[in-house]
Amino acid sequence: MPLLMPHLLYVSPTDSVAPFSSINAALLRAVGGDTVLVGPGRYSPSQTQEHFPLYVPPGVTLMGAGQGESFIDGEGAMELSLRPVQEGQSLILLGHRSTLTGFTLAKGGGNGIANQAGASGLILRNEIREHGQHGILLSGPQEVVIKDNIFLNNGTRRFAPTTPRGTHARQGHHIFLQARGGVANRVLITDNTMTRAFADALALVVFFDEPEGISMQVSVINNLIEQSERRGLTITGSFSSSHVRAAIEVRRNVIRDNRESGIAAQAARPLITTQIVDSHLRLDIHDNEYRNNGEGIALYGGFGPATDNLLDATLVGNLITGTKSHGVRIIGGVGFGGHAAHRNRVRALIGRNRMEDIGETPIFVQGGAAEGQEDVQDNEVLLHTLENELHALPGKASILINDGLAGNAVHLEDPAQPHERVGGVIPYRV
Repeated sequence: MPLLMPHLLYVSPTDSVAPFSSINAALLRAVGGDTVLVGPGRYSPSQTQEHFPLYVPPGVTLMGAGQGESFIDGEGAMELSLRPVQEGQSLILLGHRSTLTGFTLAKGGGNGIANQAGASGLILRNEIREHGQHGILLSGPQEVVIKDNIFLNNGTRRFAPTTPRGTHARQGHHIFLQARGGVANRVLITDNTMTRAFADALALVVFFDEPEGISMQVSVINNLIEQSERRGLTITGSFSSSHVRAAIEVRRNVIRDNRESGIAAQAARPLITTQIVDSHLRLDIHDNEYRNNGEGIALYGGFGPATDNLLDATLVGNLITGTKSHGVRIIGGVGFGGHAAHRNRVRALIGRNRMEDIGETPIFVQGGAAEGQEDVQDNEVLLHTLENELHALPGKASILINDGLAGNAVHLEDPAQPHERVGGVIPYRV
């Protein structure tokens, strides 16, 4: 049987020879291997009768004429969602091994782009802006590459839902990865510019209601991440599931002017009251620039209810400058919301970083702390510091060590840089 030849399906609302005047009509005809080529123009429900989400079938390439040329205007279509965050509430829904390139996508009421759950894909050279919730929602991807895109002003509906524990959250990220069971959850995010998110530029998490034993592997390389209203990156090994294995690489990015912190990461932070056990988050944070964030990097082993979770971190070759708070803050375990934290750990190598113009102690490390009167026992930090250039405020230590609540500890590997160890309990601060 002869192989079917791939087709080029041309879309234009103004060119009389184009066989399709709407993207939706062309996508309904496309099959794997085809390219839907979209000419310049504005594509929207009111102008070209688009119906969202625009589904890109498996193996199809949806190609625009370029950012600012082929403009998909959501006109506020689609709704917000939380549990779960729904892929269908997006302007574009990518099937397995499909590609999206060369568009401006703006003003979706929910998300700009999503993948069909479990699908791989390529998102290349688009402008993604002014969406009500997330610029890109990734739901359990097998493998996705996000490269050379511009993200701007996502989270416009300023969605602040209440989680099952009653704590308030923010939804409105440039990229939100909700890792899921049964797939690899491998993502490469590289060479993008991300400016002004309502929440965080990137949220890389195992979200609600997932099975145990999920794996996640993400590389964040050579991006500009700036001006988020909360954090540059939020990384959470698990919000609910146990036995998670996550590995995150953050390398050669510029992370600046984010209100709360450049990076906040935790192996376990339950947003429901189920205890998280034996989740392992591996972080490699190398050669980034952190400028004028509220705090540089914050690392936590586990928040209660959490037991036997581990965050393994290597921080090498970073520049951290202009923070209001610490350059690096590390806490082994935190009792939180009335729930205990037991035997959570952080192992951290901090080497050859430069920290200057830091508002508080450049490196602050604590074994265990509590929001209130929670039971916090046997949490620890194992710390190795090597050849860091640390500029402390006059009269303050450059590295401050505090075991925290009784029964918790910080251990320093030799050789250790000069530091000050203080007793008592330094209160936990969000």
